[in-house]
Amino acid sequence: LSVAAFGVGAVGLVRMARRTGKAPPARSVVAWLAIFVWYAAIARDPNAIFWVQISHALQYLAFPIRVEINRAQDEPDRSPGRLAVHMAGYGVALLVISYLASEVLPARAMDAVALYFGDEPGRVTPLLVLMFINIHHYFTDGVIWKISNPEVRKELFAHVPTVAAGAAGAGRGGGRPLSNAARHP
Repeated sequence: LSVAAFGVGAVGLVRMARRTGKAPPARSVVAWLAIFVWYAAIARDPNAIFWVQISHALQYLAFPIRVEINRAQDEPDRSPGRLAVHMAGYGVALLVISYLASEVLPARAMDAVALYFGDEPGRVTPLLVLMFINIHHYFTDGVIWKISNPEVRKELFAHVPTVAAGAAGAGRGGGRPLSNAARHP
């Protein structure tokens, strides 16, 4: 099925290039190829799903890190040192939460779920953790990170100078981002 999907995608990219007279954007082709590299890795070794999840989580981490940097830089007593301490604390908190969520909580809570469903404790824990991560990820992508939400857009792009930055009430990140030419005359 993956081979067929790869073929259909390749034909679609070629047809798009013929229709537009231009090669597809590199970032589209790279994302499309990445999916199939992961599919191949998982087909070869089903345990590769772990590396897929970790890689995607690291890629996704850029969004909350950007928000944390923007929030830290918005504080009145901001400095590079305080930002470094804030981000180090954020990193430690993420590591502690990750450890608790993957090692401590599943050890007992997931075993109780397994027993409830009549399965052997420890056997279904990895699957239940993976299911939780995927459901959480779906919720996070679908609800929290809506770029159309003005509050999310403001938090995420607060570091970008805006066209409406001088207007009353616009604030940091509240307007439309400037083009590179307008940002660097």
